[in-house]
Amino acid sequence: MVKVKFFGTARVLLKDKEMEGDFKDVNEMVAAICVKYNVTKKDLKQYYIYVNEVNIAKLKKYKTELKDGDIVWLLSPASGG
Repeated sequence: MVKVKFFGTARVLLKDKEMEGDFKDVNEMVAAICVKYNVTKKDLKQYYIYVNEVNIAKLKKYKTELKDGDIVWLLSPASGG
C-alpha cells in the first residue's frame, strides 16, 4: 500500500487527511484521487507532490514509480507575507 497524505489547501479541497491505495506510478495515483474525491487533474496541478520526501520534479515527475510502503505528500505551495 502507498499512503498519500494531504496538507494545507489540499486537505481543504479534498476534505480528507490521507488515503491509501496500490498505484503503479504518480499518474495512476492522481487519477485515483480525481475519481475518489471528484476533482480534476487541473485542480491538483497547483500542488507539489513528494514521494518519500523528494519532489517528483527531481524524479520522473508523473511517471515516478510507486511501491508498497511509499509515502506521498500532496502539499499546497507556500506563500509568504
